[in-house]
Amino acid sequence: MTFNLLTSEKINRRFVDFLAFFLLILSTFIYLNQYSTLLFEGDIWWHIKAGQDILSTGKFPQIDGYSYTFAGQPWFAKEWLAQVIYAAAYNSGGWNVVLLVGTLAMSGALALMFLDISMYLKPTIAAFIVIICIFMLLVVGTIRPHILTFIPAVILTVRIFGNAERNEAPDFWLLPLIIVWANLHGSFTLGIITAGFAFLHYFERNRFSNRAVLTKWLVFMCLCPLVSLINPYGIKPLLLTFSMVGGVNSMDHISEWKALDFHVDKLVSYAYLLSIGALLLARPKLSLAKVFFLLLITYMMMYHARFIYVYFLLVPLIVAKEIANENPRISNKHWATLPRDRLETFVSKWMGTIIVGGTLIGLGLFGFYATRTPFSPPKTRTLEGAIAYIEKQHLTGPMLNGYNLGGPLLFHGIKTFIDGRSDQLFLGDFFEQYMKTGEDADTKALAGILTKYKIEWTIFEKQDVQNDYFTTLANWNKTYGDDQVTIYELKK
Repeated sequence: MTFNLLTSEKINRRFVDFLAFFLLILSTFIYLNQYSTLLFEGDIWWHIKAGQDILSTGKFPQIDGYSYTFAGQPWFAKEWLAQVIYAAAYNSGGWNVVLLVGTLAMSGALALMFLDISMYLKPTIAAFIVIICIFMLLVVGTIRPHILTFIPAVILTVRIFGNAERNEAPDFWLLPLIIVWANLHGSFTLGIITAGFAFLHYFERNRFSNRAVLTKWLVFMCLCPLVSLINPYGIKPLLLTFSMVGGVNSMDHISEWKALDFHVDKLVSYAYLLSIGALLLARPKLSLAKVFFLLLITYMMMYHARFIYVYFLLVPLIVAKEIANENPRISNKHWATLPRDRLETFVSKWMGTIIVGGTLIGLGLFGFYATRTPFSPPKTRTLEGAIAYIEKQHLTGPMLNGYNLGGPLLFHGIKTFIDGRSDQLFLGDFFEQYMKTGEDADTKALAGILTKYKIEWTIFEKQDVQNDYFTTLANWNKTYGDDQVTIYELKK
């Protein structure tokens, strides 16, 4: 296609598409270059193991078979679909493919965010917002099931609030999206809540002016929680979500479930303050529904640091249109009326070639990098030396392990004392007693655990204070140590 056949509208849209593609590639490579951080979380190990077992047996777990402390107790894989996806990725190409799946999920969500907000804001402004969000998602973007929900979250928010803005009935094809989300991760209730605020936004604008459309909204809202029950475990994931909102005491000891700490998460605090400043300057006229939705999102982030991604993924989608309406000079409409420069016309003319070439180059660079430097979790999680020692010495008796090591141990078939499944197991006094031994260096609590569970060996990270206690015990020997972990064994 030659340039003289391109309309001004096509040039504008193709340039926006190009920027979206560029941001997709940019964010993908940023995330890939952070692979050691993205794969740091030990939970991904047990997620993959659970997925592998589902694939191999064709059955969904109903009881715990991975720990010895809660063996046989009720436990279900509420994130089974994400676990199967990661397991299939791992089985097909190891950590390289796992990392690629996760980074594409995050990058794809950011590209979709850009495509939406650039419909209202000047593309360069939209791109600046997305670049900030790229780095915010890095804070909580470890490869786990929740990042596979980023794309559904963006699509649902854009479409459902778009329906409300256009005074039309909701898209009922979004219901299958909620079903998928409900099988990926427990945060599917956020999708239902988002739909609820979109309904309130519609009602605030239209009241009872169109009863047929209002009825469709009410039907849609009734169906949202109902379709979320379409999963192997029925109502259990929904009830579990409510119990966690009500406060599971074990969550208070896990860093991501703690309140956002501006002393620690300084980059997040700067970005948050920047967003508040931008909103004050832009003065968007928001509906009450949108105001309360933003307040809820902000509360979620402040109360639990893990929800940083919710704030930075959804807030731009909620306010972009109103900001553009109140500030025409930074709107897409104003930008579209300006003369096109050489870069824009060049990109528009060669858009197809750029996308094909960029994709091939990107995949080629990833393949080259991956074959020369295979991706893998950091050594503090792979535990290669320790696992080899455990298998050689046939350590199978009751053991006590560090919380962050539970996932890797479980992955290798070692029955854990505790691991990352503390939303269903390891609750109450069990977790409280365990955390005292590490957080408070409570030797009395540790001695009680050793006696109660008849511990025969331990494995903790090298710097863990609990190792110090065993140096004082005459009947315990340090039998293995490396730069990552230390193993103590009870003398027999």
